[in-house]
Amino acid sequence: MNRLFVGLAVATVVVLGLMAGSAILKKDTEIAGSHFQECETCPEMVVIPPGTFIMGSPETERNRDKDEGQHDVAIAYAFAVSKAPVTWDQWEACARDAMCDAQAVEAALRVDVEGKPVEEYLDHGRGNRPVVGVSWWDA
Repeated sequence: MNRLFVGLAVATVVVLGLMAGSAILKKDTEIAGSHFQECETCPEMVVIPPGTFIMGSPETERNRDKDEGQHDVAIAYAFAVSKAPVTWDQWEACARDAMCDAQAVEAALRVDVEGKPVEEYLDHGRGNRPVVGVSWWDA
């Protein structure tokens, strides 16, 4: 099974990986910081070790919302995230292998935030551009 991770920018890969259900790895077989690629079209993955971090904004941060308070987060297992944004080419390879739902992505891209069809839909570009419109589950 491909371990795909969808990121919009390299800087957001780790945060999105935590939220989007990145591959959970076996501690004995995967070494933190190691890289792997499971297939020719798969993204290169990097192993993130278990650990803790502080999430949220300090009270002194400008324009901070009340629901953005700092709190400790602990991740008890190693996981892997893509080293770079997943491209359309990689996503479409996953769809060809029946591991990703390409039809749902196409349908999602053709509606607006209210669920109404986009009259003048323009393709977002393909190839080595980052994939967009991917569901939580497919991420």
